[in-house]
Amino acid sequence: MRTQPIGTNSPNQTVWWKVDLCGVYTIYSVNILFKTYHGHEQRQRGRFAGFSLYVSDTGDIDGAFLCYKDGPELPLLNFSTTCITSGRYVIFFNERQDGVAYPAGYEVTANVLMELCEVVVNGCTRPDVYGINCDIPCPINCKYSTCHILNGTCFGCKPGWTGTNCNTSCRGGWFGQDCKQQCAGHCLHNVSCNHLTGQCDRGCAYEWFGQYCNETCIGHCKETASCNNVTGLCEGGCAAGWTGYKCDEACNDGTFGIDCLNNCSGQCLHGVPCNKQTGLCDRGCNPGYTNIFCNENCNDNYFGYNCINKCSGHCLNDAPCNKQTGHCDRGCNPGFKNYFCNDSCVLSYGEDCLYPCSVHCVNQTCNRFNGRCVFGCHDGFSGDQCYQGSQINYQNEDNCAWTLGFTISLGFNALTLIIMSVLLGRKLYRLTHPGDTFPF
Repeated sequence: MRTQPIGTNSPNQTVWWKVDLCGVYTIYSVNILFKTYHGHEQRQRGRFAGFSLYVSDTGDIDGAFLCYKDGPELPLLNFSTTCITSGRYVIFFNERQDGVAYPAGYEVTANVLMELCEVVVNGCTRPDVYGINCDIPCPINCKYSTCHILNGTCFGCKPGWTGTNCNTSCRGGWFGQDCKQQCAGHCLHNVSCNHLTGQCDRGCAYEWFGQYCNETCIGHCKETASCNNVTGLCEGGCAAGWTGYKCDEACNDGTFGIDCLNNCSGQCLHGVPCNKQTGLCDRGCNPGYTNIFCNENCNDNYFGYNCINKCSGHCLNDAPCNKQTGHCDRGCNPGFKNYFCNDSCVLSYGEDCLYPCSVHCVNQTCNRFNGRCVFGCHDGFSGDQCYQGSQINYQNEDNCAWTLGFTISLGFNALTLIIMSVLLGRKLYRLTHPGDTFPF
């Protein structure tokens, strides 16, 4: 096999070649026969100098076992090395990097060639045996069932095992390849997980589930039951306030209870949703509503938050007040006013206190229903509403001045008629009885 040129002036600066054994086998040695030219053996050794041999399970150099690294001595053109390991791929690798100082004797011209005539891998033809005759079985827990071709020790162990012969299980709490994985620690009764798989063979502890018991139940199963330790489902259903495949979804706002089938009252304080488990209004009710669910109106004559405020009792026709605000929406009984009908004005009476008490009531105070003067009338006035004067019956204050003026006017006119009659009578008497004295 001849490669493309590698070196400082060539497009490639590294070269590799590998052989696939088509299975993982126990290896003892590797022999390589390089191309030689008569009279140019030293040059050829310089070309091949610095190469490496790897044995790999995957075919990649990364992570592979370094079987041999050449240098600084120049290799023989018929090269052999002991390489006791196991693997599937044997990889030859070399390089000529620009700017790297190589040992004396390395062929570092503008470019060099790699020429391999033959590669021989020596080992047992069966992967699970060792010994001079390749007839001794490897320990059963060796990785890939391969072992040291001379002494039978394992190159690596199957998951869950450790030791040179892989006959020791992982210590408690650890499992897997090289015993480097830690158990989740949630197995039933706190037992350790399986040292091979990491699983809890007897099941998971309460509220844990999954292949490795490392997933927590949501915690919303009905009657506080634990979820299924494999699927994580609540087999008996969800607790109140929860729904969904794994009981991990809260009820929508406005609903509550088992399977979220119940509707909240909608009257929780400030429109806050009710408790999704119980349906209660935990912060109280909107004005006008009461009980723990806020689904009952206040009793008649009560209103407001928690229905603790009492209506005035003076709404028109004794109707109940507004259960939210306490207002008398249809007006007040006679004698009361304002929104709550709790203000009785002593200077007025009637529906919504529209009529003023008589100015002739003492202190202008009257009954708020019928206008009767509570403390009596001022001097010279009488009647229920003190509108009756000493000579006339006053019907209302607006015509008092006119009635008084009319009465005085009638009095003056009558007196004038009397005087005129007397004077006229005297004059007539003298005319008809000359010489007599007028009797008055």
